[in-house]
Amino acid sequence: ARIVDNLGRVAEAADGFHLRLALELMPYTEVNTLAKAHRLIAACAQPNLGLLIDALHLARSGGTPAEVAALDRGDVAYLQLCDAPAAPPPGMALRAESLTARLYPGEGELPLFALMDALPEDVVIDVETPVMRDRGLPAPARAALAGAAAKRFLAAWRAKKYI
Repeated sequence: ARIVDNLGRVAEAADGFHLRLALELMPYTEVNTLAKAHRLIAACAQPNLGLLIDALHLARSGGTPAEVAALDRGDVAYLQLCDAPAAPPPGMALRAESLTARLYPGEGELPLFALMDALPEDVVIDVETPVMRDRGLPAPARAALAGAAAKRFLAAWRAKKYI
């Protein structure tokens, strides 16, 4: 109840500034499933509060693109796009994986095409890719790699979608 009250108050205050907030599920936190995150935003009943769908967190929490497709389109605020192997690296905690071992979109085995198909057409997308092999590169170089991979992935998804 306290989380609902506090989150609702923050969303209400943000609405006064015309801001939209997003609640992100993370499998290593209390809000560790899509269902829990959805129940929280529904309980808050604030129109400017939505869900942040992170491809890695969704997969590692056991969530599926089908569950995302079943949501009300207005409940999805935005997508954090990344990729990863189908299973977490052996011996690596989920939090550590999310902070250091993601892959660029299209380099892994997450069901990203299905996830993109499940999202609203106008979803805002950001690319979250702390890729371990590139950690020593300067930020502009890492951003260029992430941007190029995202463009390739989205072009491949669009081509598949409109065939």
